[in-house]
Amino acid sequence: MKKDMIEICAWCKRIKKDNVYQPFDLEAVIELEKRTDITLTHDLCPLCKKEQQKELVKLEQELKKKKYMKKLNPPIKKVDEFKRKEVEP
Repeated sequence: MKKDMIEICAWCKRIKKDNVYQPFDLEAVIELEKRTDITLTHDLCPLCKKEQQKELVKLEQELKKKKYMKKLNPPIKKVDEFKRKEVEP
């Protein structure tokens, strides 16, 4: 027996109904899932997907900038004084 599936945006918790994500009482939908053959599944609504893509691009640019800065200014390695061996004359 195939269950009906309800998509919920993993970010904003809106529920997809008639191909449109709408705000719903999430507790009521969870209760409905317990009593019926409905299965909840997660996705991202178009608005949240767009926002997340913007954030990912921003993070990617920051990471590229950090990597570029590391290439320009490599970290200075410190010599551990205790690991140096004294050479006797």
